[in-house]
Amino acid sequence: FQNIFKFQKDGHFYLNNHDMTTVNILVILGLLSLSSIIKAAPAIDSLDNERKDYIAPRACLDSLYIMAFTSGIEDAQTKDAVGHAVEIGLAGRVTQLSLLPNNEGDDYQKHKGDLWKISFKDDFLLDYCVMKYDIKSITIMENSNDGWNIETIVTFIKSGNDYELATSDFHVKHWIDGNGDDSHRHLELTLVF
Repeated sequence: FQNIFKFQKDGHFYLNNHDMTTVNILVILGLLSLSSIIKAAPAIDSLDNERKDYIAPRACLDSLYIMAFTSGIEDAQTKDAVGHAVEIGLAGRVTQLSLLPNNEGDDYQKHKGDLWKISFKDDFLLDYCVMKYDIKSITIMENSNDGWNIETIVTFIKSGNDYELATSDFHVKHWIDGNGDDSHRHLELTLVF
């Protein structure tokens, strides 16, 4: 995997080969290799995207992990340290918003991947048990006028030592930008459970 990704200790990783046409396979391989970094069981059993439940339906969730690749198009990166946010929609029309943490180094850079960890208790400020089927939506929201172009984004949920794929969006090339079109102010991710 070291031939495919260059990992850094600050939560960032780069594609050694910037050929984004193979990003689906690379992301799946990256997710499998990241399992050792975040001490997760692989969320995908094989390259045919077979679904498997790793988290029991009534288990309380600890964290949401967001893994995003910034595209390589012109001005795809964000220079603003404030960054952007994630909103989670829960059963009962409850929504909670959290800023994406500012990793060490530069986030949101061209041809680069970022990994963020969001705690349900500390970042979403939820003081009750959230189970996976309580999640009705996960949306990336603008929190800056400095645009960011997302190539591919996946999220995982964590409960105890178990991880499970929550969303999967490949080749979206979607802008997140506070002063762009209304469609650029958010990206609702595709739930897979």
